[in-house]
Amino acid sequence: MSNVAAIEKTNEAALTSRKVVTVACKLPHGLIIRDHSEHIGHENVLGGGTRKVKMFRPTGTPIRIKGPVVPDVFVRLVEVVGGYAITEGVDAEVFGRWLSWNKESAFVVNKMVFGHEDGAYLRAWAKEHSSTRSGMEAIDVTLKSEQGKLVYVDPRVRQETAEMFKAGADANVA
Repeated sequence: MSNVAAIEKTNEAALTSRKVVTVACKLPHGLIIRDHSEHIGHENVLGGGTRKVKMFRPTGTPIRIKGPVVPDVFVRLVEVVGGYAITEGVDAEVFGRWLSWNKESAFVVNKMVFGHEDGAYLRAWAKEHSSTRSGMEAIDVTLKSEQGKLVYVDPRVRQETAEMFKAGADANVA
């Protein structure tokens, strides 16, 4: 076997052995994750001198996690399941470290970003969690009638506003 063929075979094995995950994201415009490495640096101290501090510097290339809100021109490029945009081929090691660094973030705790090695499992998970709300969805201002009162369909809108709408703007003017 020639030297070039051996190199190509090694490169092919490296590409297929890399572990990747599929990520579901409900944040409207997605997010960018990046790996960081720890360094010891020096920080200036008031009064002169320096002290050693831990610093984290970005390494590698940024990884874009898609979000479900996209311009109409790109709507065919983003797969959305249960309100989650699906991004395939994310490096598993980088995503795992990023997830551990952000485990207490609201978007991780509230399941706005989730990853799994099995794409079919992730899509089923996204369908199950379709009722999860990010709080960043567009507000639905349509009204419906419940027990003789007009109320907004969206629970985030204050119900008093619906009553003001029903009574008319003149009723609230002092």
